[in-house]
Order: sequence, then C-alpha cells, then structure tokens
Amino acid sequence: MNSWNSLHTTSVRAGLDPGSLITGFQRALFKSMYRVFIVCIGVAILCAFHWTGQIIQGTPQRSYLAVDGVLPDSLQELCDKSEVIVDAQVRTVYPTQAPADDARALITDSLIHVIRVVKGAGVPSDFVIAQMGGVLEGRSIISSQFSLMQPSERYILFLKGVKPARASALPLRPGLSRYDLVTYAGMFLVDGPLIHLPSDLRFRSNYDGKSPAEVLTEIDVNVKRAK
Repeated sequence: MNSWNSLHTTSVRAGLDPGSLITGFQRALFKSMYRVFIVCIGVAILCAFHWTGQIIQGTPQRSYLAVDGVLPDSLQELCDKSEVIVDAQVRTVYPTQAPADDARALITDSLIHVIRVVKGAGVPSDFVIAQMGGVLEGRSIISSQFSLMQPSERYILFLKGVKPARASALPLRPGLSRYDLVTYAGMFLVDGPLIHLPSDLRFRSNYDGKSPAEVLTEIDVNVKRAK
C-alpha cells in the first residue's frame, strides 16, 4: 500500500496519470517477456531439428528376420542331413547385396577357407556361403536366431549343395563354388578353446562349452556311424 501511495503521489506531482504509468510499465514488461519467449521457442526448435537429424542419420531402417524350418533333434541327425561338414575359417565377408529374385531381401556372402574336411568328397579349399541379412544403403535386416559371420572367425559348418534356382539369384563369385548351410543353426562357433552352438538347437547343452577337439571327435563318430 505504501508503494502504491508513493507512486501515486510522485505521478501527481509530475503531472502524470497513475493509471497510464502502470499501463505503460505493463506493456514494456509484456514486450520483454514476449521477446524472451520467442527466443526460447526458436532455440527449442533448432535443438529439436538437430536432435531429430541425429536420430534419423544414426538409425537405419531395420527389419527383423525369422527363419522357419525344422531343426535336428540330435548331432547325429544334423550330421546325417549334411552333405559336407568342415572345420573352417572366414577369410572375407563381401558387401551385402539384394538377391536378384527379391529386392526386399538382403544377403551377405562370406569366403570360407577349409581347415579340415570332416565329411564330403571333392570339397574345394575355398568356397562361398550366403547368409540372409546384412546392411545395405541404410537398410538392415538382422535375426536373433543367428549372427552373420565375421572375418577370421572359425566355425564347424554343416553344409549342402546350392540348388540351381537359388544359385542363379545369388551374386557371381567367379572361380568359387557355393554351399548352403543345411540349417541356419548349422554353424558351431569355435571361440578359442571352446565351442558355442546356436541357442535354438535342442542338443546345445550337450556340447556347448566343450573343446573343438571333443566336438570334432563326436562328429567323426557320428559320420562313421552313418556309413
């Protein structure tokens, strides 16, 4: 109240209308607050566009792949279904491509070098395997059921021949033969002194964590038993 009386007395002595003085003060205050509001909105918009751009550039279009098919119930069954079994290392992984018969799909080729042939005749020392999935031009297809091979990784691979219709849709690799995995789970990763089996295999617990020598010996036994 005292502040208002002082303002009223001062304005009267100066010949001013107290109401107009208050109105002018409010207008100035409003303009200042409005400028601050506009600046804050502008900054927020700029930050939003910058953040959105980072998300878009950093997150490629992603699809998830689920592979159907009946998995073998035992290592013996997996060996029986395989035309070729090799202990091998991944030499090179080629850039992902879309197969000729389906532009929506993606495949990734790997060049495989054979360390030892466990089953099969006439197996070349180097050949190519195609896996479904990969990354191409900002689009990715991945699967929780298996991982794409990486250079220098070692695997025990369970393989079959590639059918002509499928081979014609795959990239040409001059001078190299092709094989397919007998099942997406037909790849046992050799991780140093241990073997790791795909989690979907029912018999995984029987061999996962064992040494490569132990598992290869068991595979040898299964292959000879089938003859």
